[in-house]
Amino acid sequence: MERQWEPLGGGAGVWMSEAHRFGEDALLLARFSLEALPAKPAAAGRPALRAVDLGTGCGILPVLWCRERPELQVDGLEIQPEAAELARLSAQDSGFSGRIRVHDADLRRWREALPPGSMDLAAMNPPYFPAGGGAVCPGDASRIARHETADPALPGCTFSDAARAAAGLLRHGGRLCFCHRPQRAADVLLLLREAGLEPKRLRFVQRRIQDAPWLLLCEARKGGRPGLQVEPVLLQSPK
Repeated sequence: MERQWEPLGGGAGVWMSEAHRFGEDALLLARFSLEALPAKPAAAGRPALRAVDLGTGCGILPVLWCRERPELQVDGLEIQPEAAELARLSAQDSGFSGRIRVHDADLRRWREALPPGSMDLAAMNPPYFPAGGGAVCPGDASRIARHETADPALPGCTFSDAARAAAGLLRHGGRLCFCHRPQRAADVLLLLREAGLEPKRLRFVQRRIQDAPWLLLCEARKGGRPGLQVEPVLLQSPK
């Protein structure tokens, strides 16, 4: 597996391969999810904040989280061994090996890796295409990353699987942040409530003011009361 180091600033970076990379959506999700954490570090003597990345890939979210929040302890679940190894190397070479743990684990069986109710924050960059929808990507890595998999015998997950995993891992009041395609907004908001996660914050991302959104960012709270805040559109100009 040929590897490429992608610097992220501040001495941090991630190792990528042709099959396991990150996109602009992951960078936007990292920033959005950091906003869901308390603004101030936990008081002395209090447990450190804990976060989990469901399907961590090459480890982009954990590395960016740890770069910005020195008190954060992070776990990443990753079903693909090559991606999990990249995430471990990314944590090590960014100086965060003591704060990031990467588990070779299927998020559908999260209890085998982590205890319930242990997380303050969960995040997910999920497969965007529903099972049976869209042109199937060649190669297992692309299929798992981009297409939902409803068959429990196959590696992968659905958004419902990810929402249930987050609900189990989060403490009461904990937050799940994720990105998705705007076309699937109705589906994912319904599935969040079914999992016991109340949508609380929603933001759309557009290239230009006259364009339709290409991405949505959402924060849901375990045990939260109804009430959704729709934030101003984020204009993300093409690079």
